[in-house]
Amino acid sequence: MEQRLCQSPWVTDAFSLLRQENERQTIAAAVVLSAKGQQALTDNGAARFKLALRQHLRDWLEPVAIPRQWRFVDAIPQNTQGKRQVPAIEALFTQH
Repeated sequence: MEQRLCQSPWVTDAFSLLRQENERQTIAAAVVLSAKGQQALTDNGAARFKLALRQHLRDWLEPVAIPRQWRFVDAIPQNTQGKRQVPAIEALFTQH
């Protein structure tokens, strides 16, 4: 999924994770936007922009595998070795 998101001219980096909410599992994505992506988000609003990203993924993924939650961040949290910090990424979704 991350590779497909990064194929969009709007996305420079992405990380997805499976989240447990009550008895339901959902997919969430943290996304770093390009300058074009930032402009599209501003021009279209968050709801339309997220819908466009979901549409972009539909050619490759089943609807159940497309993220339901999105966070647009400046950078994906990493440690000093460059490994992604999953707890910090998960925290992005519990703060909202």
